[in-house]
Amino acid sequence: MTRASRHLLAAVLCVLPIGSALAKMPKYDLKAYCHHVAASSDRSKSQAILKGCYQVEHESYNALKRIWDKLPAQTRSYCDKVARSGGAGSYIVLQGCVAEEQAAAKPGAKTPPQN
Repeated sequence: MTRASRHLLAAVLCVLPIGSALAKMPKYDLKAYCHHVAASSDRSKSQAILKGCYQVEHESYNALKRIWDKLPAQTRSYCDKVARSGGAGSYIVLQGCVAEEQAAAKPGAKTPPQN
């Protein structure tokens, strides 16, 4: 690598918003999650629930994919932990957490009373 290329690379890296540009969507085990959800239902309905689970999980993933790198790192990290709290992880839970965090960050947002 020439000296000029190193300087160009250094300049690009200094301007690039590293935290958000490299933010990748978390990967969850949807098969494990959706099978767990379907197993908790009536056996006769489990295939319909499994199919519905996959569908809404993919919809949530696609919606989040469009905004993920624009979210604050703190929100991404916190909501990923929340979404994984049940084990395999859920994009539906992740999306709900992100929506709640965004709503709470708006000026004048009401916070729930502490018990």
